[in-house]
Amino acid sequence: MSNPLVLHAPFPGWCLPLAQVPDEVFAQGLAGDGLAIDPTDGRLVAPCDGEILPMRDARHAVTLRTTIGVDVLIHVGIDTVALAGEGFELRVAPGARVRAGEELLRFDLDLVARRAPSLVSPIVLPAGGA
Repeated sequence: MSNPLVLHAPFPGWCLPLAQVPDEVFAQGLAGDGLAIDPTDGRLVAPCDGEILPMRDARHAVTLRTTIGVDVLIHVGIDTVALAGEGFELRVAPGARVRAGEELLRFDLDLVARRAPSLVSPIVLPAGGA
């Protein structure tokens, strides 16, 4: 029997199915299967133990490879790539090994709420991942 993947919420907030995410790629499951959280706090923590994977110039999202080899993408907000990192502070470097609950990213909740189409944050197991 294989080890189950157990993920804890990476931030507090309201949970919703991916189909309700206001972004076609996520809502249609094209980025992978998962769910979303509308966060109420600007602090993202590791949902499980794992290793931070490199994401080119991305400060609005984190990909974590779990100890069982499954990738987990946490994307803060919708269309937040357009903010070019403004309001986001990565707290870990690619290659870092992290434990569940360890802070990965801080973001200015008010700034993102004002400047992005939505704060809803998809958490997906990327299609074609490990």
